[in-house]
Amino acid sequence: MKKNESRESSLLHSFMDTFDSEGICGYFIIEDEKGFQVILVIDVNWLKAKGIERSNLAGVLRNQIKREIKSWVGLDVYVGSIEKNCNDLS
Repeated sequence: MKKNESRESSLLHSFMDTFDSEGICGYFIIEDEKGFQVILVIDVNWLKAKGIERSNLAGVLRNQIKREIKSWVGLDVYVGSIEKNCNDLS
């Protein structure tokens, strides 16, 4: 654990490092006075290929991860997302 990293932050990072879900190619965690935010990086090409309203599919992924974090880590966090071409992140 990094010197300034809280136990909760460490748990969130550990959980997200092991969480594997189709379409998600990364994440970042923000901690502020309101708590934690987990921002997912969702592959824009994967969203397009699914043929479903992109915002609905991204919402399903965010809600799934929010529930998993609450269940496994015990934290109620905000989960948001951004869309990127994951091939550009390599």
